Amino acid sequence: MKKNKLFKLCCAAVFAAVICIFTFAFPVPLPNKGYFNFGDCFIIVAALCLGPLWGGVAAGVGAGLADLILGYTFYAPATFIIKWLMAVCCYFVFKAFLKINKRLDILGIALGAITAEIVMILGYFVFEIPLYGLGVAVADILGNAIQGVIGAVSGSALFGVLYKTGAVKKLF
Repeated sequence: MKKNKLFKLCCAAVFAAVICIFTFAFPVPLPNKGYFNFGDCFIIVAALCLGPLWGGVAAGVGAGLADLILGYTFYAPATFIIKWLMAVCCYFVFKAFLKINKRLDILGIALGAITAEIVMILGYFVFEIPLYGLGVAVADILGNAIQGVIGAVSGSALFGVLYKTGAVKKLF
């Protein structure tokens, strides 16, 4: 059942819903018209559980829908791409670490999560330069970095716990 495409699709849909809820249900507004949220935690977990394809789809759809719900319609396409890239990069860095280390540990999870958050910070920076100018894009780095740190720490911790309890192996 773990290899079943329908199962993976359903898991991606559940992760997309969780990502969306944790993105829009607990937003912390930032001065730049954006907001900080806890969706990145679940983007990291989705990427590591579902892989680059389904984890990326869950990340992009969930975060993009949250932008639409919160009224950041113009950001939704960029958010879809940035969050999808986050999940893809997180997964591949994690897998590369596993090839070198041969055993799962928090360092590999954290490296994948940190890479994902760097992608997020750079992605929004590049997206905002033509919209608001270099000054605002630079100023937004701090808010995105705060979200990145919290997302990387919480996502790494949550995946680590799920892995240690056997839930990841049992379900995915």
